[in-house]
Amino acid sequence: MEEVERVVSETRSLWQEAHDAAAKRLQCLETQLVIWRQIEKAKSELLQWLSETSGGLTLSGTLSDADTTRQRLARYQEELPAKQSVQTSIAAKHEQLVKLNDGQTIPTLAALEKVLVEQFAHVKVGNEPGSSHIEI
Repeated sequence: MEEVERVVSETRSLWQEAHDAAAKRLQCLETQLVIWRQIEKAKSELLQWLSETSGGLTLSGTLSDADTTRQRLARYQEELPAKQSVQTSIAAKHEQLVKLNDGQTIPTLAALEKVLVEQFAHVKVGNEPGSSHIEI
């Protein structure tokens, strides 16, 4: 009888360990899902803004209405800090995901960060004083 009780006790212990490990893994995966959704939302917001900003300011260089160009440039300068903050948050979330995945790199996010850096640089070049895109 003692042998049966010992086996039952060991089995319960092993089951509890397996349950705890599964619960921990599930929590980690749910956390990652939340982070991925935040990244996706931020990515969509940034890429849309970068596209609209780049296109709007490039087009504004061909407009005869200098006031419209000034308004678009002022809007860009006003929105830029918030958008750069969103870009920084994507990099921070990337780091979180790497930590949650035991240091494994995530090529998709590295590529996204590179694209964002390039797009911000493109928009910035188009908005520097003397740029052919926004001469007024």
